[in-house]
Amino acid sequence: MKRKLLSMVVVAVVTIVAGYNVYISQNESKLSDLALANVEAFAWGGETGGPYYLRPCPTHAGAECGSTVYDSDSRCAHLTYC
Repeated sequence: MKRKLLSMVVVAVVTIVAGYNVYISQNESKLSDLALANVEAFAWGGETGGPYYLRPCPTHAGAECGSTVYDSDSRCAHLTYC
């Protein structure tokens, strides 16, 4: 009887720990905006050899377009992708 009870307790503890780990992993914080900007800067700067500017895409709502040329009017001059 004691062995059966001990087995049930062990199964319950393992289940609780596993469930808690799943809960914690779902609530982990995402990268901050600054960290994401740094990742993009490293990725694009290395490929183009220079600065890379992101602007709102004029043809796709919610998307960004990239350009190697700064445009003070916030347009995509010398559009690289959109």
